[in-house]
Amino acid sequence: MNEDCLSFLKCYTEESERLIYHYTNGITAIDKILSKGKLRLGPMMNTNDPRENRNWSFVAEGNANTQHSDEAFFQVQNALNSAFKRESKVASFSMDDHENALALPKEIFYRGYARSRMWSQYGNQHKGICLVFSVESLVEGLKMVAEDSRYVWTGPVKYENNIMCPPFSWSRVEKVGIDSYADDFLCKYGDVFHFQKLEDYRDEHEFRLVARLKSDEWLFIDISKIPSSSNSWSRFSIRLDTRSHSSRR
Repeated sequence: MNEDCLSFLKCYTEESERLIYHYTNGITAIDKILSKGKLRLGPMMNTNDPRENRNWSFVAEGNANTQHSDEAFFQVQNALNSAFKRESKVASFSMDDHENALALPKEIFYRGYARSRMWSQYGNQHKGICLVFSVESLVEGLKMVAEDSRYVWTGPVKYENNIMCPPFSWSRVEKVGIDSYADDFLCKYGDVFHFQKLEDYRDEHEFRLVARLKSDEWLFIDISKIPSSSNSWSRFSIRLDTRSHSSRR
């Protein structure tokens, strides 16, 4: 990591809450994200967390299960899981540990770009690239491409082991229909379900961008069209892993 990159990162240490970090390999970063100006959000079911990549078992309120056929019950299950797993697209980032990011002289180990396990798991075994974005710019970019602003969620992940799925309402399903109910259910609980992970993941300090796209296609943020502020880093900058001897801005 050269002096220019170090200088850039130190300048914004006190504004660390404005930055998020995306680990990836060099080919993806250079050939796909930067050269094409596109940042991809993929289906929630493609994450590596079993709680998120497998179907959930939703429970109906009360004893209503016995009053409906198994086929109807599974239709509701499939609609809810499709909304949360297939149609919800996510991009994941790491944040600074804001409580310790200013703890000189060891603050670097609390920064979102300096997590060895993240470099190992997502950064091509410490040979990849970490893209540094401003939160405001990416959120604005996501809103520009989202189908419906009601189904856009952004923020840090909360880590807890007591994660429960709320029950669905048969009476509401019968009133509005399965598809409309799935829409309402996702709108109501999307900001909860999409930002919960088990405590074992807490050291990732994950920040997420999530939006719904009612198809199997990927959702792309056009980072080339994100409005730029007076700061040149408002879109992104790049930091190569410390085992490399070069960096890009």
